[in-house]
Parts: sequence; structure tokens; C-alpha cells
Amino acid sequence: MKTILLLACLSLALLPGQLSAQLTVSLSSRDVPLNGNVELRYTFLGAAPEAFIPPVFSGLQVESGPVSSIQYATVEGRLQRQLSYVYWLRPLKSGTIIIPPAGVRLAEERFYSDTIRLRVTRALDMKPGLTAQASLLASHADAWVGQQLSLELQTLLADTSWHVQHRKTPDFEGFASAGPGHVVDSRYYARGRSYRFFREYFALYPMRSGRVNIGVPELELMAWKKDDFSPFMHLTRLMALPVDSLSMVIRPLPAPVPAQFSGGVGHYRMEASLDKASGSTAEMFTLRLLLRGDGDPQRTSPPVLDLPDGLLGQAPRRIAERELPGSTGLRQVEQTYEYLITAERAGQYRFSPAFSYFDTDSLQYQRLLGDTLSLNIHLAAVERAIPKPGSGSQPMSGWWWALLLIPMLVLLRTVFIRRKAEPLPAQDSRLDIRYALSGAAAHMAAGRERLFYEALSRVLLDELGTLLALPVGARTSARLERAFEERQVPEEIRDKVSEVLREAEAVKYAGAIPPGQMSLRYQQSVQVLAWFAVWNPSEQSTAQTDRHQDEE
Repeated sequence: MKTILLLACLSLALLPGQLSAQLTVSLSSRDVPLNGNVELRYTFLGAAPEAFIPPVFSGLQVESGPVSSIQYATVEGRLQRQLSYVYWLRPLKSGTIIIPPAGVRLAEERFYSDTIRLRVTRALDMKPGLTAQASLLASHADAWVGQQLSLELQTLLADTSWHVQHRKTPDFEGFASAGPGHVVDSRYYARGRSYRFFREYFALYPMRSGRVNIGVPELELMAWKKDDFSPFMHLTRLMALPVDSLSMVIRPLPAPVPAQFSGGVGHYRMEASLDKASGSTAEMFTLRLLLRGDGDPQRTSPPVLDLPDGLLGQAPRRIAERELPGSTGLRQVEQTYEYLITAERAGQYRFSPAFSYFDTDSLQYQRLLGDTLSLNIHLAAVERAIPKPGSGSQPMSGWWWALLLIPMLVLLRTVFIRRKAEPLPAQDSRLDIRYALSGAAAHMAAGRERLFYEALSRVLLDELGTLLALPVGARTSARLERAFEERQVPEEIRDKVSEVLREAEAVKYAGAIPPGQMSLRYQQSVQVLAWFAVWNPSEQSTAQTDRHQDEE
């Protein structure tokens, strides 16, 4: 009975159609020398297909294949069947060879793979009398500053059981490196025999112009051997493998450089999208931008977003970076940027991101424009109408004020008896206003008054306390008032802060929620934080505040 239940669960997990079927293709290496060989693998994810439709090879000789195999893997939390078709191919000509799509037939549907490109370099030849050799090759004879340079360390070994290891890894002085090299272990055929062929790829980005010498790695030839003192095999050094040095010329970028040049050198593509196309002036909009290219991602600044009048944008953040899989030739990196946008007034807005880079094909500076995006903004609605004088609102009674003063006295007593806290480290004076108030804006849109005032007061106390260098334990409304007087903050700004904090404290401690005030208090907070974002206190007032803190 248990066996039947187990088989039933396994059959349910492998039901066709639960996950979308797809056919993917991959190569064992990005390029191959003439008379070398390469593994081409097609993987089908889904139910068992009825037939495999092989590609039409041109410029390639099939040495074996297609050899099929089945395995199971967990995809999106479900056990999925994977069927692989593997070819071993030998190129017949140098240059770029295009391998067309293969396909599978499943019921009445056909699934096809992507087209893939294979770069075939010149044939290698062993030097007479040598059983092992290593050489260093570069993808360019010369390059521009910031352009990606693909460096390939090739090692040919007559004995297929031998290995190669680095005695000293090259430091590549004058270049920015993308990390450790990518190693490919394959076979190479020459003069009627098979060699073990190691290839290690490095992605380098020149950092300065002039003639440079690329550091030569120190290699050692290793073999598995067993001695008389141990029954186990171990790697033994046979000899050092010499590598010829390599030099090249790095050219500076041509002048004049455009004003909005990003630092990108190479080839780029860009995609942009908004999380929503319409909303109110109290909402925040997220623009996500994907930048793909082969230039140095560390030297590249984010694409420029010129917003029309009425829209405000926060400085972009790079939230992700990944190397694109399956790319041949140069290393392709995808960077994801996020822009936060808010609107000051209603209207229909149109804008597009731009990216300026140096194109290594046309040898000119190019300006890449993204798709035009549009935002439809309407004014934020007030939750409830503000009552007019004499419409039934009652003045606050004495007991309400008593309830308010009791927790305030307890809070002030806690502050004064607490040991002085260390001030927070200096932060950027430019406040991300809308981002900081996004939580309060969400509560306002949902009509959650109590949570709105709590979030609003917390943001004001944290942001203004940081700007005024107040200790964490001294960030109260009373302490802010004293700091405003010492720093000579205008009375208009002080009144707005006091109104918001006083109302928030009334809601927190006495449960008195003023009707229809959320939109007004939100706009007041935006104005206050915007004023403090460009505020620069004098040295005298700063020293005076520090003196008061020491006295406390």
C-alpha cells in the first residue's frame, strides 16, 4: 500500500504540463581551435517528446551523437524530467560558425532552441620534441581604456592524465579583473593523436593608456603518482611550464568626451519598465532598468533619467548584477538599476532613460535611448472633509491634556537619567524624502490613521535627529525644539514640525484621531524634509549645540 501511494505521488509530481516545456542549448566552451572539438548539448524540460529534430550542421563534423540521457531535477519546487541530446563536434573551418536551432515534437507542438554561435580560432600545433606547452593569447592586438579584453591561457598536454596548476597567479597590473578565470578541459586532435587541452579565460579591463606588459602566470605540470610509502595516488610536480610574455597597446578614449558619458566602452542594450502607469501625487513609482553590455561594470555610471517638470526622482540604486549565462566571446554582464519617482502635481508625463557610451565598432560615442515611458498622475484624495469652525467639533477637555502630559513626563525623565548615547555617524545631507515617507504614504492610502501618524513621527524624529547630530536617546519633540532654536531654524519650519509631532503624540498617547488631516500632515512633512535637505547650518551653531550636549 505504501509503495502504491509513493508511486502515485511521484506520478503527480511528474505530470506533463505542470511547468512550461522548453528546449535549451549550451556549448562546453565559448570558442574552439581548428581541429579541436566541442560538446553541444540540448536539454528538453518536460514530458517525453515524440521525436528529436536535429540541427543542420555547416562547417562542423559530427564525431558522435546525438547521445540521449534522462535525469530528474527539482525546478520551481517540483520534480521535473530532463532529456539531454549531446553531440561531439569538430570544426572544419576557422571563423564564426552559426549552429541553427534544434527542435523536439511533443503531441502537436514543436519546441525549438536558440541559435548559437561558435568561434573557431587557428589550429594549434605541438612544438617538435615537447610533450607539453602553454601559451597566452589576447582577443585584441590593442584595446581602448575600459574595453573588455578576453585573455586565454592555453595548455596542451600529450598525456591526458596530466594536470596543470598555478604556482603564482598573475596579478594583471594595470587591468581590472572580473575574477578568477573560467577553465575548460577538452580534447585536441593533431598529427593523428589526442591531447588534453586546458583553456583558462580571463576578462580584463584596461585602466590606463600606453604600452603594457601582461603578467605571465607561473605554471607547473602535475601528474598522479604512487610512491613506495603510501598506497594512495597523489599529485607530483613534473616540471615548470614556461609561458611567453605578451604586450599590447592601450589607447585613450578620443576627445572630446560627452558631458553625460557613462564610462561604458563596448556594446550595450537597455530595457526599462515601470511598476505602474498611473497613480496619485501621494504614491511612489519604481522604474526598473536593465543594462546589458560587455564593458567594465565597475566603471559604468547608471543611465541618466531626465524627468519632466513636476516629477521628482531619487538617485538610482544598483540592486543586482549578474553575468549572462551561455554567452560566447566576451563576458556579458546585466546590471539592474532602480529609480524611485514621485509627482508634485497632476498631469500626463512622458520620459525615457539615456545611456552614453563609446562604441568600439563605430569608434564613436553613442547615446542609447530607452523606450518612452508615460505616467498618468492625479491629485491625492483627502480621506475625510476637514470640519469647519462651529460644525460640532468640541474643544479638548482638561482630562485629555492630563493624559497627554503623564506619558510625556515619563519619557522626559527617561531621557535625562539615561547615559549619554554616542551620536550617529555623519550621513548624506540629501534626504530621500519620498522613499523615507513611503510607509506613511501606504498607510494614508489605506486609511490607517493610527499607523500613519506613528510612521510619520518616527521618520521625522529619525531624519531630523540625524541631521542635527542628536543622540539616539534624545530624539524627542522637546529636544528638537531646543535644537531648532540653537540652529536658528526659521519659525515657519519649526511650526510645521511641531504641528505634525503634536498631533502624532495625541494620537499615540490619547487615541485622539483628528479627522481629515492625514494629507495635510503628509504634505507638511514633505516640505520640512525638503527644506532640511538643502539646509547647511553654520559652524557656530553646530559648536553651540555640541556644547549643550556635553553639558547634558
